[in-house]
Amino acid sequence: MKKLKISRLIKLGFLIFLIFSFRLLAFSSDFDELGLGGRSSDGRFLVYASDYGLAKKISSRVRDIYNKVISDIGYSGAFKGKYQIFVWDSKSGFMNFLRPRSFGVNAENVAAVAIAKYSNGVATIAGYSSDRFFNSDLPHELTHLILNDIFGSAQLIPLWLNEGLATYEGDGPLGNEQRLFLREALSNQTHIPLAELFSLRQYPLSGYKIKLFYLQSQSLVDYLLRTKPKQDSFDSFLRWYVVKGNSFPKAYLYSYGAQGGLKKLEESWINYIMNN
Repeated sequence: MKKLKISRLIKLGFLIFLIFSFRLLAFSSDFDELGLGGRSSDGRFLVYASDYGLAKKISSRVRDIYNKVISDIGYSGAFKGKYQIFVWDSKSGFMNFLRPRSFGVNAENVAAVAIAKYSNGVATIAGYSSDRFFNSDLPHELTHLILNDIFGSAQLIPLWLNEGLATYEGDGPLGNEQRLFLREALSNQTHIPLAELFSLRQYPLSGYKIKLFYLQSQSLVDYLLRTKPKQDSFDSFLRWYVVKGNSFPKAYLYSYGAQGGLKKLEESWINYIMNN
């Protein structure tokens, strides 16, 4: 869930934003009452939107996002997850949807929500139409749901990895301003050491640290994706790391063949940030 750019800077916690079970709507008439009269479905994605044109636009976009995330991960399993997307053409329509429902957040500060289990068991994203939603919020939240579906529970996925991959898919590699900020932190040794980053179970409290958390997580995912020796190396890393519960250095060794432990990894990552 995002507040314009809230998920990068002041996010309260993934369990708030990825809602695991919520009974929202039961009948098609409920969608009409909420102003979601436009519908588009391709078997995997069911899109409800304010009009048919918006539904088709979101439907095409979400398929592209899904294919890119699966390709980046290198996932080759028999994945059968289905998704629903609710999109209003204005913020007011989305607010009318959020306000009477107990999501545990300030509706005025939210641009999108991800719901792991809708009333019919389908993972769902809700938001309002904007360039930000189309280009960043939608891929960010869909990545969270894809990871949740692949691994069965967001609680199994380390926080840095969950947010790092979602942020990477939503925003791509670091921009120039972000890279300069991170380089300065690395030069001044005010960054979060990787051992600490990997151990985080809650978001940092200070604005500076949470910005570092997102940028470092995003850049580390970028590093892992760009340096993978094989197409399925990142998928292999995820399974050694998330499913089998190995430490990052061991999972990295088993899937990337890289030796030297955490110290060597951190040196390589810092070199990548400082010189690319």
